Amino acid sequence: MERPLLLAEGAAVVVQVSVGAPDEAGRRSVTVHSRPHDAGSDWVRHAVGAVAPDALLPAEPLDVSWPPSGAQPVPGAEVYERLAGLGYGYGPVFQGLREMWRVGEELFAEVRLPVEPDGFGVHPALLDAALHPLPSDDLRVPFSWSGVRLRAVGASVLRVRLSPVADGVVRVAAFDGAGMPVVTADELRIQPMSEEQLRQVAAGRTNGLYELRWTAAPLPEAMPGLDTSGVRVEEIAPGGDVRERLGDVLAVVQDFLAEGPEDGRLVVVTHGAMAGVADPVTAAVWGLLRSAQAEHPHRLVVLDTPADADTASAVTAALTTNEPQVVLHDGQFFVPRLTASTVEDESPAVSFASEGTVVVTGAGGVLAGHVVRHLVGRHGVRHVVLVGRRGGERVDRLVAEVSAVGASVRFVVC
Repeated sequence: MERPLLLAEGAAVVVQVSVGAPDEAGRRSVTVHSRPHDAGSDWVRHAVGAVAPDALLPAEPLDVSWPPSGAQPVPGAEVYERLAGLGYGYGPVFQGLREMWRVGEELFAEVRLPVEPDGFGVHPALLDAALHPLPSDDLRVPFSWSGVRLRAVGASVLRVRLSPVADGVVRVAAFDGAGMPVVTADELRIQPMSEEQLRQVAAGRTNGLYELRWTAAPLPEAMPGLDTSGVRVEEIAPGGDVRERLGDVLAVVQDFLAEGPEDGRLVVVTHGAMAGVADPVTAAVWGLLRSAQAEHPHRLVVLDTPADADTASAVTAALTTNEPQVVLHDGQFFVPRLTASTVEDESPAVSFASEGTVVVTGAGGVLAGHVVRHLVGRHGVRHVVLVGRRGGERVDRLVAEVSAVGASVRFVVC
């Protein structure tokens, strides 16, 4: 879930759900976009995911008595008072939490839907209420779901079991009154969202850019057996001379593509902290490998792990994700995702001294021309020095155009 969809009274919103074609494993991509009813507005992506055929295991009933033996009750009214204090404005339909208990680190709850479930697999208000017992001292929203299985439809009452997996990650299991499963999620990841971020979303304030975000990659509890006969593993140490390191990696990739089996895979293992403060040389290696992956999809995998990690186990786990780029960090596997970057703070106004000189490099390129026109037209720059390896007709036109509006410009070949 990349961005919330905020609704305003009287404002129509068009929602589009797209399901892609199945891949070799039967997985289909799913995306959710929206835009105002005005057809001229841009689509905004809210969520991305995948669905896949699943050989459902026999449904296991709730394996505890109800309410759980030895459970400590928690008044439901206190939960909604606390949530209201944090900024959650739940209406009567969404206030479905009726009873709540705690057993150690696990939370148990009974939630009821005050309206008919209609045609939903699980009514949104009922599913939302199942998460209300989660403790929080700030505003938090669901960020990613994995291993979600719907086993029954039409429920209006749920018995919920919430089991912590890691910091900010919980396993969700919801059962009907007879204790049979309705919906389960192997992992639900929660992340903070400030009121300021919500206001920015409501105002549509984004900077038009995307940022890389490392998203947890769930792994099966039982690691399936993998045929590694066609898998070649190469480890690359961090640091060193970037040119030499890139040359070595390029030679490895070219050798594998030329001599390796057509259905084989090359796994390049690095130790450059790619999910944190990345080693610059390792980052360059990843850039080279990403380019190679674009030309040879499904044949190259790049994995970053701590230096003391068990490489063989990490490679096996990474291959089960079916992801081209994987990072092992703090015992958890992560994969890269691009998400819309929001404006969190007002950027200070950029100003240029009227008598100063601005130097623009790469003057022969198209981008440099746009930069110069922006500097002169928007910021009133009157002295520009263009630096480039060669001139040409494009530079001549730019010099004439800028000079025509009263700015002094000269071109320097270097």
